[in-house]
Amino acid sequence: MPTDTLEAREQRLTAYEARFSPKLRAALIRSIEPAVSAYEQGATPVLAAAFVKETDVATVLEQLYRTVAVAEATRTYDELTEGQKAAPPVTAREGWLARARRFIREEGRVALNGLTQRTRELVQEVLVEAQTLGLSVQDAAKRLREQAATVSRERATAIVRTELNASSNFGSLIGAQATGLKLRKKWLDTKDGRARPTHVAANGQTVALDGFFTVGAGQGRYPGDPLLPVGERARCRCTQTYVPIE
Repeated sequence: MPTDTLEAREQRLTAYEARFSPKLRAALIRSIEPAVSAYEQGATPVLAAAFVKETDVATVLEQLYRTVAVAEATRTYDELTEGQKAAPPVTAREGWLARARRFIREEGRVALNGLTQRTRELVQEVLVEAQTLGLSVQDAAKRLREQAATVSRERATAIVRTELNASSNFGSLIGAQATGLKLRKKWLDTKDGRARPTHVAANGQTVALDGFFTVGAGQGRYPGDPLLPVGERARCRCTQTYVPIE
């Protein structure tokens, strides 16, 4: 990254994490309430799980994607064009917002579907276990709420961290593309000894600006890309930097 550093980026993501994790945790807890109500009214665990509501979770993720992607697009544009161009024109910023909205509809939908499915699995698992233990409907509902409150804290942190990295790197990429400069992009791991082996192996890999990195058995346009297998994007902290084409 031209003037940015891994430490500065980590500080930004940590600040965003503190902002969005509590919101997502609350949304995850609210998302099970329709399922609890359905079970209390006689639905089976499988049917109750189908009532998990994703609206509040989607709202938090949309705010995260939009906020972070546009901020990182602006930052990357400014850094790459420092001393060459003025601030990005209004049309560029409008384009970033449009691409962020498309990201939400497409890539964000992939992530949201996975989160909703996991919540439904959790609901079903807890209710089936409650039935196996012979718990009353009221006690099963209480158990589900307690489990959701406990699990949601860790889930929210993991989800927010994953989606922050994805939206940050997506924003950086569209900011670089908007410069019109001849660039290639290079995978950059965190260099702190915690990156997974496939990401260490990808470190330094350089591809066309519109190209795909090969990471393990997957391919992605940037670290954290929803197109990558879950095992290659969950909690990923890698980023990309840009190399001028001589």
